Amino acid sequence: MAFKLIESAQTRRQTRSRQTRKGQVQRMIARIWRGWASTTTADDYQHHYESEVAEHLQQVAGFRGARLLRRQDGEEVMFTSITFFTGMDDVRAFAGKDPEQAVVEETARRALTRWDERDAIREGPSAVHRDRQAIPVGHLG
Repeated sequence: MAFKLIESAQTRRQTRSRQTRKGQVQRMIARIWRGWASTTTADDYQHHYESEVAEHLQQVAGFRGARLLRRQDGEEVMFTSITFFTGMDDVRAFAGKDPEQAVVEETARRALTRWDERDAIREGPSAVHRDRQAIPVGHLG
């Protein structure tokens, strides 16, 4: 399974700041969405996410990072997007008034065969990364 982590410079500064405050638990909001594409258009969707969606997300002050997971699902490729924010106001800054309404731009609609109309919103403690390094936007792991 391939994944992508998108992280802004502000998020990296916040992470360094959190590392100096031992014992303090930071909360975050995760927004989880799935979409499916044919094998012929899956790379188009991934490119859209890595460029246009990433740029949009990085404009949101409370954006903390994102992962795009990809796996073969029968004749289609299933994508799972997990975006992380500091609070619900930040989710609304990205998604609009209804934070659970999926944001599926026209470019994505052309590449996808179907998608979840509603996102799952979860709250929890901040993620811990083993090496505390962001995966560069252009790298698939």
